[in-house]
Amino acid sequence: MAYASSFIKPCMPASRSRPLEGEAWLHEIKLDGWRGQLHKRGSLVRLYSKRGNDLSFRFPDIVAAAAHMPIGDVVLDGEITAVNADGVPDFEALQRSDKEAMQTFWAFDLLKSGQEDLRARALVERKARLAELIDEQKNPHLRYVEHFEDGEALLAASERLGLKGIVSKKRDAPYRSGPSHSWLTIKTSAWREAKQERRQLSKARAERTALRADVTELQAESKTHSELIGKVSGLIIEIYHGQEVVSETARSMEERVFRLEKHAGFVKVH
Repeated sequence: MAYASSFIKPCMPASRSRPLEGEAWLHEIKLDGWRGQLHKRGSLVRLYSKRGNDLSFRFPDIVAAAAHMPIGDVVLDGEITAVNADGVPDFEALQRSDKEAMQTFWAFDLLKSGQEDLRARALVERKARLAELIDEQKNPHLRYVEHFEDGEALLAASERLGLKGIVSKKRDAPYRSGPSHSWLTIKTSAWREAKQERRQLSKARAERTALRADVTELQAESKTHSELIGKVSGLIIEIYHGQEVVSETARSMEERVFRLEKHAGFVKVH
């Protein structure tokens, strides 16, 4: 049976330098991975990127875990990560599809459950139902993102652990696709520095790749140049050799004519 995509455009948080405090807000760890949306319809599962591209084939462990969820139809919003041996999401491992890292989907929102669309309900209600669903699953490839009350303390802890940051969310807000100020992302300085290092590393790799391409091109040009020189040298040798043959033939003919003329008496010998 074909799987008809029911991808939902994700809610995209606004950026902020510090978390907002107060009872109206709850706070979650921001994991360093790829935003994902997990769909299950009966026995069929699809994992989408934040732009709606199908990533199911890249993360078979996550898809298999979702297939065993004790519910027929469900849509989860979350983060796709590769967890290293220390239990920490590793973005580099995710990018290179490291087989040693564990594929994990961290669910932080429940958009649909069964035939019920939950997007109009308050965030705290959606998260409570999500926590219950994931707890029943008990699968390391499918995890629940806990929330906390103290945003500043959570951001400080994220700084110490070198994590990406936190996301502050209005606890009573419905889920709205597109840019939203009900969700606020706060990045850690440690992650910003690490991102800058990643950019520099990526730039260095690109420069090395370009350099290798230039060297290969120069080698090819050098080979072509050498072959051309060889052909020209061969042609010159052939030309010189030809001239020597012609000269030798001309001298031989002159000597034969001279002998014939002498024999016939046309040449006066002194």
